[in-house]
Amino acid sequence: MKLGGKLFVVGAALSYPFAAYYGDMQMFPILLAANTVSIFGGLQSTKVFTASRHLAQRRLSMLELVAQATSLVATVACAYVFRTVWTLVVGSLVYDLLRTIGSHALLPGH
Repeated sequence: MKLGGKLFVVGAALSYPFAAYYGDMQMFPILLAANTVSIFGGLQSTKVFTASRHLAQRRLSMLELVAQATSLVATVACAYVFRTVWTLVVGSLVYDLLRTIGSHALLPGH
């Protein structure tokens, strides 16, 4: 199992105790959903590190900018429509999903 999967398992195992400790069981599904970010991070392409080593900062910056801008729009739109804490989870998931897909599709390399 890769590091992202291990982090997800640890985070999922700790979600219930954290929610119980704070006395708010509504946190449990939110923490579980927020933990999926670690899976996306584990699936990110190693092309990011190669591009950084080759000083391809333009591509990396564009990837980061597009992911952050799209995440901001998704977060604001969800906040406007749903008005719940889940909008923060959605924004984080959109950011990491776009960054992972972009690292495979937009960066040069094998």
